[in-house]
Amino acid sequence: MALTHDAQCLAISCLDGTIRLMEAETGELLNTYSKHHVAGNYALSCNFTADDAHVVTGSEDGRVILYDLVRGEMVQELLGHLKPTCSVASHPLRQQSSIVISASYDGNAVVWANDSSYIQYT
Repeated sequence: MALTHDAQCLAISCLDGTIRLMEAETGELLNTYSKHHVAGNYALSCNFTADDAHVVTGSEDGRVILYDLVRGEMVQELLGHLKPTCSVASHPLRQQSSIVISASYDGNAVVWANDSSYIQYT
């Protein structure tokens, strides 16, 4: 479960493989994300980018998926793990919102960034 930085919405990774976006105060379902990541056998975390524009989730096939928060469409797929990607985190600063960290059952953690000054560590 993750809370947007403005504390208005929650993303909840459910055991049925769906990520549900809910309004934090009322619990109203705002969106669902499920078409592009594989889930159902492992607990997978989800998170928001620092600008709250994207929902980030791991996938049981080793990918990291970024969904557009509003449209619910996949905007990016990150490939780098060999086993389920169970944990994801985003850089907390808005100006660094393109930085995502993932961890997998393959024993590796990867730092993903659109900035060439960052190095991919495993």
